[in-house]
Amino acid sequence: MMRAKANKVLQLALGGVLSLGLLTGCQSVDGAVSAAENEITEIRIANIIDESNPNAGVKNEEFRADLEEYLGISVLETEGASHIVGIEAMRSGAVDIMFVSPFTYFMAAEVVDVELLVSTSVSENAAANSTLFITQRGRDDINSVEDLEGKTFAFVNEASASGFLFPKYYLVSNLDLDQDRLLQSGYFFDAAIFSGSHDSSVMGVRFGDFDGAAVASGVMQPMIDAGVINEDDFKVIGYTEEIPNASYIIRADLPEDLIERIRNFFLNYDNPDFFEAVHSDPEVRFVEVDEEDYSHVRSLMDTLGIVSE
Repeated sequence: MMRAKANKVLQLALGGVLSLGLLTGCQSVDGAVSAAENEITEIRIANIIDESNPNAGVKNEEFRADLEEYLGISVLETEGASHIVGIEAMRSGAVDIMFVSPFTYFMAAEVVDVELLVSTSVSENAAANSTLFITQRGRDDINSVEDLEGKTFAFVNEASASGFLFPKYYLVSNLDLDQDRLLQSGYFFDAAIFSGSHDSSVMGVRFGDFDGAAVASGVMQPMIDAGVINEDDFKVIGYTEEIPNASYIIRADLPEDLIERIRNFFLNYDNPDFFEAVHSDPEVRFVEVDEEDYSHVRSLMDTLGIVSE
């Protein structure tokens, strides 16, 4: 029962991830065309529409056109439904590449022979993504995560990586807590609450509804800039390890020269408008990635019993 619940939580956590898929074929890096690549006549890109960011669709179309020009063959674009559909499409050979969270990468690797292609960088002026443990500035009785014992605490929801999975892993690993009892009233917290959103957790701490909360590091500054909260209202009493960025994964059974040519396209793609629209930062670029970069996520999944079967 516990494993089944963990599986459901993982699927919920991954359900909103943007998926990009390619069925690829092109010239190899040195310009020669392999026999295997000659059999591939088009590229298919599967996008999940980001309704909260209408500019993303326009820039994804621009990305599609740039890729088509680079490869010299037709590139088609289709819409996907979810990461689960994308993984099944990869398994059937209809999709070769997806843009996924680290969780989805490990999930896909259970059923498809895939390798990491590229990830996205963190720009020089951007803070690393992590989860912050916050409380009110005036709470002299709460100065560390350990001081949250016996207090009311807000997570976001069971589907949130930064709002639940990463802070839960931190608590279980660093405070030696029983993950199965963590949400039980009176075990560690007096009460553990799901606020429904990062903003709600921040405001709940601000107005004293919660003694503390776990929120994504990128949430508070926009609220401060908008005048919704004041920085002096809060103090950070702890933070998780950095949460790695999403990455593109690719089917490993494609010709290696084709994989390297596609990787080369991503690593050299230099379109600030695309990165601002799709990744919210014009200074972001695609960078190399390997599984070691996701070792913390693998440990989290193992510790919390999150599996994909």
